[in-house]
Amino acid sequence: MRNRLKMDIKSNTDVFLLKANSLCKNGNDLLNQQDDAVLKKAVRVLEEALDIFVQLECHGRCSEIFNTLGAAYCAMAECENTEDNLKKSIEYLKEAIALNDCNEFPIYHAISQYNLGNTYRFLSELYDKDINLKKALEAYKIASKVTSKYYYGPTWEEQTFDTRLYEISQEAIKEIKEMLNKDR
Repeated sequence: MRNRLKMDIKSNTDVFLLKANSLCKNGNDLLNQQDDAVLKKAVRVLEEALDIFVQLECHGRCSEIFNTLGAAYCAMAECENTEDNLKKSIEYLKEAIALNDCNEFPIYHAISQYNLGNTYRFLSELYDKDINLKKALEAYKIASKVTSKYYYGPTWEEQTFDTRLYEISQEAIKEIKEMLNKDR
């Protein structure tokens, strides 16, 4: 079946792009409902879209979906299968980071790093606290470093998503350092 799908995708790229984009929209709409029961369905829909985009070699869309799925699995970890969902989150976020070169796509890279930091932070509550907090700290530092070049100050008029990401990364770094120092 997969070979047939691959052949059909290559010969009908426009049709499958339309389908994958529609799946993405539906998946993101489901995620925006912020309903735990709908989260699994959103993940399934986004994974289906991802499968198509991977076959079409649409790296930009793949990285976006990898990041979204990483964040979604992290959110699902609050409800069930905590460790498994956090591990899936890490896998997806690492894929997003690999596709989003820091120089070519700095903000997307920073977003994925920040989400990875959040996931490691939650994982530290389950096991290997110091190791996972250090991984979280490293991810937050990368997000902060990447976004620091976009930070112009804390005034509301100058606030953009980029500058806010810098600020929350800085806050996370401070919190993680305090957590690590407290345990010593």
